[in-house]
Amino acid sequence: MTQRNFVLLCWHLVTERDIIRFGGEAFQKRGYKGRYVSCWRALYEPENVISEEGDFRNHPDAIVPESRAELESFLDTLAPDDFILMLVPLMPETAWIFQALDARNLPYVSAWLAKTPANFPIRWDSLKDVGQSVRTCVRAAIKALRLTRERLRVYRAVGPRYLALRGPKFFLRAGTYSLPFFPFVPKLHRAETIDVGSLELFWVTRSLANGFLTPNNPYAVFLDEAMGHHPDWSIEGGRPQAMEAINADIRRTLDRIERDTGLPVVIALHPKSAYTPEAFREAYMDRQSIKHNTAALIRNADLVIGHASTSLTMAVICNKPIIFLTNQHIRKSRDGLYVDFFANWLGNGATEMEAYRDGGGKPFQVPLVDRKKYERYMRLFVAAEGACTESVWDHVIDRFEAQTGQP
Repeated sequence: MTQRNFVLLCWHLVTERDIIRFGGEAFQKRGYKGRYVSCWRALYEPENVISEEGDFRNHPDAIVPESRAELESFLDTLAPDDFILMLVPLMPETAWIFQALDARNLPYVSAWLAKTPANFPIRWDSLKDVGQSVRTCVRAAIKALRLTRERLRVYRAVGPRYLALRGPKFFLRAGTYSLPFFPFVPKLHRAETIDVGSLELFWVTRSLANGFLTPNNPYAVFLDEAMGHHPDWSIEGGRPQAMEAINADIRRTLDRIERDTGLPVVIALHPKSAYTPEAFREAYMDRQSIKHNTAALIRNADLVIGHASTSLTMAVICNKPIIFLTNQHIRKSRDGLYVDFFANWLGNGATEMEAYRDGGGKPFQVPLVDRKKYERYMRLFVAAEGACTESVWDHVIDRFEAQTGQP
């Protein structure tokens, strides 16, 4: 019998981390051949292709088509019973990939496994909550209009053939939180939904199994976001400006947190970070830093500090108190509002780092965890009630093979 393929169709680079978190190990154990595709070069002109640097580079086994023709030739080698995980969003410049899959009768699977709040929570407990909830509803309506406009852009680019695009066979969903017309996938409502735990839950569970080492003494962990050079800023825009001012505020605020709480701050480096020694010192001075161990660092920490990193979800999973930091420059970036979204979903607002210039600002304390907020967040962003949260990818494979037959 022909060996089945497990195919990752990635929008830009396909890293080792992607292969791990999207089930590559599980599929390999079940006899599938891993085929990992970076579509970036086939989609964009050379001047718009992101560069590989640090740990952000294609896996050695990655397939990197240089043109549309090469990518379509690769699709010709696949079969309808292969597991194709589609991580490319539906956009005017990517619509032809969806059409190519349809033309070859190749079903695909879509996923939304790393959700974060995209608005303030709606509450009616106080007058302040009512006002914020009304503003939230207005923002949600505006966002829905923007997403509708994006859909219309795709329709104009594809034409009437847009209506004929097939949707995914399965939709892998972490939590019940949803946005209108998102993810950007055609006919998502017709897909069979498989409720599973989020990618952050996967990393926390994996850290328990692997027994990663962390500092022995009590500590706080700061979640680095590699603001100055994170490649996603090049892809999506909105990179923070005035990094010297941001770094100065972060250093000063972390110093104050250490002094007020007695907890040394360890830096959990972003997996895509590529700091030079000079750049790291500018950001964090001589603090201890650890890379590729964020889940374990959070699990064993006494306090988590961050801005709007998706890793903050791991702090919720591990029931850790969180301090959210922002300043005027972060607020002007793409992630500016997301700091406030996180801080209001999980706490009582973000801390303005400017207040700690010149020795000012209120003393820091380790905040109490609001169990009610954390439990609600878990249902919406981590795992729906009844979702599979252990051996997730084996569960997905079982559901897939129940429909397509075992290889």
